[in-house]
Amino acid sequence: MTVEIKVPTLGESVTEATVIQWFKSAGEAIATDEMLLELETDKVTLEVPAPVKTPAPAPEPKPEPEIPATAALHSLSPAVRKLVADNDIDPSSIPATGKDGRITKGDVLKAIDAAAPQPAPETTAQPA
Repeated sequence: MTVEIKVPTLGESVTEATVIQWFKSAGEAIATDEMLLELETDKVTLEVPAPVKTPAPAPEPKPEPEIPATAALHSLSPAVRKLVADNDIDPSSIPATGKDGRITKGDVLKAIDAAAPQPAPETTAQPA
């Protein structure tokens, strides 16, 4: 959020002021009427308060760490872990449909069915 800070009226014959000190840094949260900066003219030094409250910027989200394959195996249910091990399937190759992105027993069974070779259609020889 950007807030415009206007220099207050400095006096009748004063046309110029210099910022001599900032009390806040860029992006820092500010409360209404909190002092932002100090101005100096040839006649007076004055502090300038914030006209409104400004929120601090939201922190950038941290990327979630990748889970190694061995750790992923530990997060599987015992039934899913057994099916994966018995059928020598890489769990990362199975699309997960369970709650919170978990692999379900049904997901593993679908992967097993998809990987199984399809039987060739039977042909019958017809006498000539």
